[in-house]
Amino acid sequence: MSASECLRSLEALMNEFFHDSTTNERKRQIEVILNEFSKQDNCWPQCLQYLTQTDNEYTLMYCLSVLENLIVVKWDQLGGDRSDKRISIWNYLLSNNQSMPQYLRNKTAKLLVTIARIDWPNSYPDFMQNVLDLLQSKQTTRLGLLLVKTTIEELSQTRDDVCAQRKTELNKLLVSEMPNILMSLTNLMELILDKHCNFLTATPPPSPSQSPNSDSNPSINKDVLCNAFELSLRRGLLQTIPDMDSESIEMSSQVLICLSQLFAFMPLSLCYQISHSTLAAVFVFATFGCNHSAVMSGHKQSSTQLAVLAMNCINELIAKCSTNTETNEFIYNMFQNTFHLLRKLTKSNDLNNETNGSPFDHLDEEYMSKFTEFLRFFISGHLPRFEKIPTFPIMEFLGLVFEYTFKQTNCDSFLSALELWNIFIDYLSVKIKQQNDSKQVNLIVNHYKEPIVSLLVHLSRKIQFKYNARDLDKLDNENLDDDYLTEWQHFSHNCIEVMANIADMYPLETYEIVSEFHNENLQSFFGLERCLDTNQNNETIGLQLSETDVYRLHCTLRDLSTSLRLVGRLADHFTSDNFNRWFVSTKSLIEKLIQALILFNKHKFHKQKHLSNDFTDVCAQLMATIKAYCHWLQKYCNEDQTSNDSVVIISAIVENCIQIICDNNNNNNKMSHSAGHLLYSVSTSVRPIFMLTLECVQMLFTKVCAYVRSCHNTSNGFPVISIEDEKLLCRSISNMLLLPWLNLNNDSSQNWESRTVYHDMFVEAIVEPFKDAFKCSQMPVNGSLPQQTLNATQLCHSLTLLSDIVDNHKESPTRTKQLLFKSIQSSLESFINLFPTYFTNPFIAENCLNLFIIVFDVLRIQISFQFVEKTIQLMLKLFSTNQSNGMTCEPLSTKVIPKFLKMLTFIVQQPGTAFKSLLPGMISFAFDQICPTIANTDCPQLRRSLYEFLFQLLLNNWRYFYPNNSISGNAFTNASHNQQKQPEVLQNGDAFVQIMNIFAQSFLENDITVFKHNLDALEILNTRLKLYQKEIFRQTMIKPFLSLFIQTLCDKSLNLLQDDIHAIVFNMASVDFPNFFNVFIPQYLYNCEPLNDIQRNSLATKYMDPNHQDFPTFVNNLNIFLNDLRYFKSISSIVCNN
Repeated sequence: MSASECLRSLEALMNEFFHDSTTNERKRQIEVILNEFSKQDNCWPQCLQYLTQTDNEYTLMYCLSVLENLIVVKWDQLGGDRSDKRISIWNYLLSNNQSMPQYLRNKTAKLLVTIARIDWPNSYPDFMQNVLDLLQSKQTTRLGLLLVKTTIEELSQTRDDVCAQRKTELNKLLVSEMPNILMSLTNLMELILDKHCNFLTATPPPSPSQSPNSDSNPSINKDVLCNAFELSLRRGLLQTIPDMDSESIEMSSQVLICLSQLFAFMPLSLCYQISHSTLAAVFVFATFGCNHSAVMSGHKQSSTQLAVLAMNCINELIAKCSTNTETNEFIYNMFQNTFHLLRKLTKSNDLNNETNGSPFDHLDEEYMSKFTEFLRFFISGHLPRFEKIPTFPIMEFLGLVFEYTFKQTNCDSFLSALELWNIFIDYLSVKIKQQNDSKQVNLIVNHYKEPIVSLLVHLSRKIQFKYNARDLDKLDNENLDDDYLTEWQHFSHNCIEVMANIADMYPLETYEIVSEFHNENLQSFFGLERCLDTNQNNETIGLQLSETDVYRLHCTLRDLSTSLRLVGRLADHFTSDNFNRWFVSTKSLIEKLIQALILFNKHKFHKQKHLSNDFTDVCAQLMATIKAYCHWLQKYCNEDQTSNDSVVIISAIVENCIQIICDNNNNNNKMSHSAGHLLYSVSTSVRPIFMLTLECVQMLFTKVCAYVRSCHNTSNGFPVISIEDEKLLCRSISNMLLLPWLNLNNDSSQNWESRTVYHDMFVEAIVEPFKDAFKCSQMPVNGSLPQQTLNATQLCHSLTLLSDIVDNHKESPTRTKQLLFKSIQSSLESFINLFPTYFTNPFIAENCLNLFIIVFDVLRIQISFQFVEKTIQLMLKLFSTNQSNGMTCEPLSTKVIPKFLKMLTFIVQQPGTAFKSLLPGMISFAFDQICPTIANTDCPQLRRSLYEFLFQLLLNNWRYFYPNNSISGNAFTNASHNQQKQPEVLQNGDAFVQIMNIFAQSFLENDITVFKHNLDALEILNTRLKLYQKEIFRQTMIKPFLSLFIQTLCDKSLNLLQDDIHAIVFNMASVDFPNFFNVFIPQYLYNCEPLNDIQRNSLATKYMDPNHQDFPTFVNNLNIFLNDLRYFKSISSIVCNN
C-alpha cells in the first residue's frame, strides 16, 4: 500500500472513530489498529510525512500523539536521526503556525519542548536562542510566546518523567536564561506600548520620597519608558486606555502570563536584578485597571484583563521577596510605583462627581482583589522595615489606604481592604509590647492616633443605618453561610473586631465614640414610650407610627442591636485591671441596659405588628450584652458589701430573664435562648447568695421540674422550648443548687443540706420517665419490660438532660461533685440494672453509654472501682453474647459500639493499678468482637474508635507488655550510663503483635484521618516509650512499616501528610541506619516492578548514602530517590507496553 493510500486509510479510521454512529465495540477495534500502527518501527517517518500531507485535524492530533510517545520512549535510541526529526517538527510548526488550530499549535510546541527537556543543551544547544529569535519577527511573535510559556511550564515543574539530576540541570539552565527571556519580553512590551501610547520623554517630577538607596545611574533616568510611566501616573497622561488591536491585546496577555510564570519560578537572588524597564512596563499595564473614565469605555474587558495579569506579576514578586536588605530598594521601587497607582485609584474625578458614586463603581472586581492582595503582601511583609525610615511617607500611605478602604463598593471587597488595617494594627500592637520605655510607647501611640481614630470613627458610621442605610440594606440578613452567619452579621462582626483591636491601643477614644453611638440609639429606644397606643385598661396594643416612622425605627433598632454587640465586645476593657477606672461608667451602662430590658418586657415590643424581628434582635442582644458583663457583675457583687445596689441589679436581670423564658405566649426561641444563656452565666459566674430566695427562681424550679417530669406537658403554663434551651435551664438550676456561693469562707454557711434536697428532687424529676422501669429492675426480668415503659424518645431525653448536667460540673469544685454524685447514685445503679433490657434499642443504649462515659470522666474520684468494674463486666458480657444477634447491623455498629469503645478508652487511660484487672477482657473484646465487626461493616467511626482505644491502651499500659520498661526520654541518661542494661522482657506478646498488625493494616485504608491518627500514634509511642527500638518491632515489624510508608510516598496518594511520613521513615530508619541503607533499601527495590537491575543498583547506591544521617539531608535524598524511582517505573512501564 502506498503512503497516500495509508494516509487515506488512517483518515478514514479517525473519522469513523469520532463519528456519532460508531459503536463502542467498533471503537475498541479501531484502537487496536491504531495502537499496532504506533508500535511499528517505521511509524516515525510516516507520522512526520502525514503532518505535511493532511488537513484532517483528527489525523494530525493522532500523529502528534504518536510522535510524543515515541519521543518519551525511544528518543535516546535514534542517534543521529534525532536532529533531522527535530528539524522536521520545527519546520512543520513554523510553516503552519498561522493556519493550524490553537490546540494543534500547543501540542506541537510541547513536542519541541519535550525534545529540549532531553537534548538541551548538549544535543540541542540553540533551543532557547531559536525560541527567543521568534519574538523578533511580527509573523512569529505569537509562536515565540507560546514556546516561551510552554518552556517555563514544562521545565520548571517538578514532574516525575525526568530524573532528579536532569531536573536540577534543567532548572539551572532555565535560571541562566532568565535575563535573556526577561529582556526579550520587556522589549516586546515596550514595542506594544510604544505603538499604542503617546509617551513623552520629559523628566519626571520627584517622587513622594526618595528611595533609601537611590540609584544615581544616569542611564536609568534616561529610560524613555520609565519616564513615560512616571509621567503617566503622576500627571494623568493616560486619561484613556489606548485603543489596542486584538493581536496586541493577545500578545500582551501572553507576555504577562509568561512573566508571571517566570517570576514564580525565579530564585529570590534574581528578583532585585529585574530592570527598571521591565517593572515600568508591567506597571503601565497595571494602570489600565485603575483609570476610571477608561474603564467606562468599550475597551473594559481587554484593558482590565491586561491589568489583572500585570497585577499577578507584581504580586508574584512582592510575595517572593523576603526581608533581605538587598531587596530593600527593589521593593521600595515597587512600592513607589504602586503608591502612584493607589493615588490614581482613590482620586475622584469629574465623572464620579456627576454620578454621585464611588470611583470604584466602574472598576473590575478581580483587579481590585489583586490590588488588595498586593497591599496585604506589602503591609504584612515589608512595611515594618520601611516604616522605620524617616523619609518614608507612612501617613500619606495610610491616608490612601484609608480612602481605598472606604471607597470599596461591595461587602467582600470592603472586608478584604479592612483586613489590611487589622494587619497594621496587629503590627503596632506587637511593636508597642516590645517597648520597655513608656515614653516610647506614648510616642508610637500619639504618632498614629489621628489615622487610627479616624478609622474608628468611619467604621462606627459604616455599620450604622443612620449614615450608611443604602449599602447596609443590600446585605442579606436571612441566609446563613458556612460559619452560620448572615452576610450582615459577617460584615458587622469584622468591623466590630477591628474596632475592638483599636480599643486595645486607644481605650478612651474608643469609649467616647462607642458611647455616643450607643447612647443615641438607646435614648431613641426609650423614646418609644411616647409612641405607645394603649387600650382602655392602659395595656399596650401597638405603636402609633407612620410609614416613614416605621422605616426610621427599623434603622434605629438595627443600629441599637449593632451598638449592643459592640458594647458587649468591649466588656473585657471594663473588668480586671480597669474595674475601678471605669466603674461609674460601667455601672451606669449596665443599669441602662436593664432599664431597656424592663421596658421591653413591660410593653412586649416583639409582639407588635411592625418590626417584630427587629425588636426580637434588640431584646436578644440586650441580654447577650449583659451576659458579657457577668464577670464585672461578679466583682461588683463581691465588693458591694455596704449597699443594696448589686441585689437590685442581679434581681432585675434574673426576674426579666425568667419572665421571657416562662412567657407562654412568647413563641420566640431567639429571645428564650438568649435569656437562658444570661441566666446560666449569672448562675455560673455571679452566684449570688440570695438567688434561691427570689420568688421567680422558685417558680422556675417548680415549673421546670413539672415540665421535665411530664415530658414537655405544657399544662402547667410553661412553654415548649428547644432541647438546647432546656439544657441551659437545667444547668442553671443545678448551678444554683450545687455551686458554692462566693465570698463565704465557712462551708457550713453554704446551706448544703437544704440545697441538696432540692437537687435530689430535681434529678428525680428528670428521671421520672424511668420510674416504672426502675421498679421493674428490682424484680426478676423475664423477657422485656412492659411496652409502655419503652418510650425511647422520652427515655433518651431524660438521659440527655442528666448527661448534660453532669458534664456541666466537669470543672466544678470537689464538694459540688460529691453532692452531685450523691444525687445521681441511685439512678446510676438503676440504669446498670436496666441496661440489659434496653441494650437492643440502639438509641437508648447509646444515650445510656454516653451518660456513663461522662460520669466516669467527671466523677472519676467520687465513683467507686466496684461500680466501674460491675459496669464494664456487664457490658462486655452483653456485647459479646449479642454479637451474633445484630452486632454487625446498623445502628448498633455505627452508634452503640463506638460509644462503648470510647468508654473503654477512658478506662485504659486511668493511672494506677485499680483498673488493670479489666485489661485482658477489654483486649479480648477488641480482638474477638470488634475486629470481625469491622471486617463486615463499613463504619469509619467504629474503626477510628478502635484505633484510639488501642493507642491509649499501649500508651497508658505499657508495663502490661513490658513490665521492666523504664520510660525513656528523661534528661538523666548519663547518670545511669554505666549501669547494666536490664533485659527486655515482653509479656502478652501475642496481643502486642496483633495490635501492631491492626495498626499496619489501617495504613492500607483509604482514610486520611485514620492514617494521620495512627501515624501520630506510632510517633508518640516511639517518643515516649522507644517503640521502634524494641526487639520484636525491629525484627518483625519495622520493615513492613517502612515499605508501606515509602510506597505511600512513591504513589503520592497522601501528599498532605508528606512531612509526617518523612518524619516517621527517618525515625524508623535511625534505629539502624546501616541496616536501612544496606539491607532494607536493596530488598525493597528487589520487589519493585518493572525495574531492571541497572536501575535498582543506581537507586540503591546513588542517593541513599549511609553517611547522611541528619534529618534534612536524609529527607532530601529520600525525595530524590523517590523521584527517580517513579521516573524509572514510568519509563519501564512505557517500554513494556510498547
